[in-house]
Amino acid sequence: MASEKLQKFIGGVIGVLIIIGGIALILNYIESRPWKGMIDLNSGKQLNKDFKTLEDCREWAEKEAKKLDLAIADLNYKCGLNCQYDNNTPVVNDYVCSELTR
Repeated sequence: MASEKLQKFIGGVIGVLIIIGGIALILNYIESRPWKGMIDLNSGKQLNKDFKTLEDCREWAEKEAKKLDLAIADLNYKCGLNCQYDNNTPVVNDYVCSELTR
């Protein structure tokens, strides 16, 4: 009898923790990420990733440069603020941003 109550209690606690964890993941996913990192690769492909801050974007570019065995100065990357995809440009994967920087 006591064992059943303990199992129900533990099950309830685990259920609440799962719900709280799920809510935290959802909130993190929908959180504003106004910066977009864009790396143009020699293959013609482009890597894109969204970030909360400009500094996060720059750190990502540095990590990608290391993966590609390049100096950061040799990596063709941009960090853009409030970027919108523009399919009317002649370049594939082109974004129009309110600000572009490295």
